[in-house]
Amino acid sequence: MSVGVLLRILYLQQFSSLPLFACPAGPDVIEYDSWAKAIVSGQWLWLLPQLHAPLYPWFLALLYKLCMLNYYWIRLVQGIIGLLAFLPLFLLVKHQLKSAWGAWGMLILAAVYPPLIFYQSELISETLLLPLLTITLYLFYLAELKSEKVNQKLNVRLALWYILPGLGCGLAIICHPLSALFCGTAAVVMVLGRMKCFCGNRHENVDGKINQYGWLSVALPVVIMLIAAMTIVLPVALYNAQLPGGSFAVQHNSGFNFFIGNNSEATGGCYVRPGQAWERLQQAGRQAAVAEDISVDHYYFKKSFEYITENPFGWLKLLGNKSLYVWNYREMTSGADLEPLRYYTAFQRWTWWSGGVVMVMALFGLFTVVRKRELVFRYRYLLALLFSFWIALTLTVVSGRYRIAIFPTVALLAGVGSCYLFSAVRQWRQWHGLAIALTGLGIAAAIVFVPAPQYDRLQEWAEADVILGEMYLQQGKLSVAEKCFIRALKASDKMDRAYYGLGVVYMKNRQYQRAASFFIKSFQLNPYSCKAYVSLGILSMAMRDLNSAGQYFAQAEKKWSNRPFLLYNYSVYLVKRGKLERAELKLKRCLKKEPANSKALQALGAIQLMQKQPEKAKLYFKHLLKISPTDHGALLSMAGISLKTRQYDQANYYILKLLEYYPKSPQGAELKKVIDKYLAKQDKSK
Repeated sequence: MSVGVLLRILYLQQFSSLPLFACPAGPDVIEYDSWAKAIVSGQWLWLLPQLHAPLYPWFLALLYKLCMLNYYWIRLVQGIIGLLAFLPLFLLVKHQLKSAWGAWGMLILAAVYPPLIFYQSELISETLLLPLLTITLYLFYLAELKSEKVNQKLNVRLALWYILPGLGCGLAIICHPLSALFCGTAAVVMVLGRMKCFCGNRHENVDGKINQYGWLSVALPVVIMLIAAMTIVLPVALYNAQLPGGSFAVQHNSGFNFFIGNNSEATGGCYVRPGQAWERLQQAGRQAAVAEDISVDHYYFKKSFEYITENPFGWLKLLGNKSLYVWNYREMTSGADLEPLRYYTAFQRWTWWSGGVVMVMALFGLFTVVRKRELVFRYRYLLALLFSFWIALTLTVVSGRYRIAIFPTVALLAGVGSCYLFSAVRQWRQWHGLAIALTGLGIAAAIVFVPAPQYDRLQEWAEADVILGEMYLQQGKLSVAEKCFIRALKASDKMDRAYYGLGVVYMKNRQYQRAASFFIKSFQLNPYSCKAYVSLGILSMAMRDLNSAGQYFAQAEKKWSNRPFLLYNYSVYLVKRGKLERAELKLKRCLKKEPANSKALQALGAIQLMQKQPEKAKLYFKHLLKISPTDHGALLSMAGISLKTRQYDQANYYILKLLEYYPKSPQGAELKKVIDKYLAKQDKSK
């Protein structure tokens, strides 16, 4: 375990030099980060249907609160939790399932497996899903061991042990809805396992069939487990159902995710990337859903099933490919885990081969296990996890991130496979057994290394450069960001985000004509891009052409009325026009859509100060400090307001905090002189 912790620290030390370390980026990650910050600010429940299940944002919000938004500690704590979750299952597999090789294989790989260390350091739901599934597996086996006496007589007290794995299943489902398939598979496995246990006991009738008391003892634990799971899932689904535009589901957008994996252009992976293709597809879905008076999810499911019915053989071929890709040596991309970013650190780059080796040994171990009925029964819940997520990924999309859920079974099977191979090699004189082992190993290697998922190296490198450029922009490193965007355009001249990024760089450098040309080019490539069009309005404001800026914002509002980026920048324009009330309304709409928008909170506080309402302004700045405790503007504003309202103790507190985080802040130094003079006078008066 200590080796696992040290490797995670080593990886984070290398990863911390990447701008993505402290700036969440990529699909899903940005949404999780924004939602978690909204929870930290006090909004525990969401007001609109969300693209993701709620458990991970709650968990991430807790880490944000405990770790004071220190991303190093947040990522490290995630990794340690994921590692420690394997200990109970390790002990159970070793001592109760009598599989030392499988147990040690699982624990060693949990500690050192590089892809696992990478994903456990990311701000994604799988970092919580994996420990939940691991603990749930342990609880299933524990419940089986505790309720063995049910084979002799009906005992409700022992059957209640199944509440625990049921709760684990429920938590896993509201972390990632695909876990529902595991829950259902585990229920079936439980029924079959308990029926097997009843063969030959006193609950059989004369003809060998289980009587009514036996069936009750078989069914009762399953029912208890499912009810426990539903007590977690139903409140979330019911809450989502009553939201405006909501549905009886754990998360919104499931139809789109299913469509990505099941259409005529599907490749098996996440082939649609953020940018023009992504936004065009999303916009088409929204427009069609409105035209047909159905939900967006319904529309995408409908399109998927149309493809399946019109091209069943093509769909079956696609399913076959995806079923093989689950075992592929490549970590297929889903979000910001592009190859150049995943292998940025030396630790990941030097161990790129590890995924292929582990997958080969795991498949070989699976071949070994399925040949022996007693092993299948012994590992039944672990196999239920493997096959349920294997089916889920085959039906949707495959990626390295999504398949991390099957890691407990993969690691155990790799250990079992290693044991069998070692035994066959040691007894090499029995050539028949060695030949079978080598044949199985060869088949496993072919499944892992021969299938070739679609991979566009230039496109991945271009997108990675765009993401890096966007992160450098956030950090104010304009020259480095410019180089990243230019490099991305050399690889692919269709990257609208790269043109947009260059526009921002040149606007900040006051090269307004160049900035305008790049914003226009970005919008031409992606006419669904709100940011590119709105940025033309921002540029007009920078050039002091408020009339043109107003026209851009007014036109943008017709097309993207609820986009936070538009609402915030439109409010800035309205403030310049002196229309404070309208600006305040825009900002409140922005916060309703994105409660953790720090710029909107800062602007609302500033507007309250303009309207000479310092107490209201303090509420917004305090709200901002909950989300970002080190925000320079918020600390400075709170210190200034406290001084003006003669709350000197508060003023001193915020000034000291400001100088703690920003010791070279000139504003902080000036305020420190003011408060020191007051404190000196106070001391003299005493």
